[in-house]
Amino acid sequence: MKLFFWNINKHDLSDLIVSFIITENVDVAIFAEASEMDFASLQIKLNGKYRLLGFNEFPGKVRFLVKSNIRAFEFMDALRYSIGTFSLGSSLINIVGVHLPDRSSDPYGSGREYAAREIMEELNERELRFEHASNVIIGDFNASPFDHEMIKATSFNATLYSEVACRLKTKTYSFHQFPFMYNPTIEFISEANDNCGSFYRSNGADTYYWHCYDQAIVSPDLSKKILRYRYLRSIGNTSLIANNSPNKALSDHLPLFITIGE
Repeated sequence: MKLFFWNINKHDLSDLIVSFIITENVDVAIFAEASEMDFASLQIKLNGKYRLLGFNEFPGKVRFLVKSNIRAFEFMDALRYSIGTFSLGSSLINIVGVHLPDRSSDPYGSGREYAAREIMEELNERELRFEHASNVIIGDFNASPFDHEMIKATSFNATLYSEVACRLKTKTYSFHQFPFMYNPTIEFISEANDNCGSFYRSNGADTYYWHCYDQAIVSPDLSKKILRYRYLRSIGNTSLIANNSPNKALSDHLPLFITIGE
């Protein structure tokens, strides 16, 4: 399963996106800040092999482009996220695309936590309707892997350790059980491999410089199946980097590409 996410910062990057989707044979492509994208034209360029999910009258913050031969169940759009249940190969997978409130409008993360609770509640409900479905949440979380809205039990409950997620499965807090998610971001970050993050911010006394706001977190059963987790610095011959940070003429975010095995 190949998943691609890009916050395209209100640019029309159709040619780059088509090139990558075709070259890598992407299964599901998810976009944020895509108001300037001509998705009808994009689907034509992809020879009708992909379809857009969701409602044009209420597209929300996230758009899904999915291979036409992939069966989708119960797709829904919300303001800050979209969720679909998909049959991919022999697997049934709930995929959530997110674009959570940014740090300037939501500096303490309360909006991000609220969205996280809604998402996890929806996934818990889908577990009753779709037995044995795995979960992937991917997108622009506007949070770093260590931030409280990512790791709190009442939020995404996303541990950075697959051993913890697989062994414990759930965390008990205030007499309630919360299922673990696994966040593989830290495992794959490497300066040696030019995989530093998706967003560059140098201002402030406490900046990380490279930030991993764009992430994917998965249910424990998928934690050992992640084969690739990469922030793309180029597509074909086009560099996505300018002056050692994302080229803002294209987008201020680098895309995230992940591959999950069977």
